[in-house]
Amino acid sequence: MNKRLFIAVDLPDEVNRTLGEYAEVLRDIHWYKPTEYHLTIKFIGDTEQERFENIKEVLGQIEHPVFRLKVNRLGYFPPDRHPRVIWAGFEESTALDNLHQKVEERLFELGVEKEDRAFTPHVTLGRNKDVPRKRVESYIEKRNDIYIPDIPVSSFILYSSELSSDGAVHTPEETYSLID
Repeated sequence: MNKRLFIAVDLPDEVNRTLGEYAEVLRDIHWYKPTEYHLTIKFIGDTEQERFENIKEVLGQIEHPVFRLKVNRLGYFPPDRHPRVIWAGFEESTALDNLHQKVEERLFELGVEKEDRAFTPHVTLGRNKDVPRKRVESYIEKRNDIYIPDIPVSSFILYSSELSSDGAVHTPEETYSLID
């Protein structure tokens, strides 16, 4: 049976709650629950069982030191058209970029394609269909004084994701500790 996989960093509950407070202000957006927030490092997609086992193994071989992240802004994708995704972004982090690169390289060895787009670390807060761009921009502009204390990152997680009528259900398959 295939599994739909992605690799992510979980955020502390208090960070998720704070981000959730920022999200709830603008109506007519499909806001995710704070318990669903995560920072995706790599989306893999549907994966056969044998490859799944290989992925679990090679991710366990990654050595990377613990580090800290800082949420520093809100934004939306795509930047030049109607906003579809509202997100919280992070200060530039060489450590996060290096972890992402290690994950990409290890998975590429197993035949998982590298991402074409630049890595833009973010937490998806919600999805938008109908709220006009000017209203979204105004919402973001008023809330870009976002302050969240540094976030410690001591692990990353391989998740499976099952789509349902209520949205995606994410199940942690394996947790990988970083080096302290």
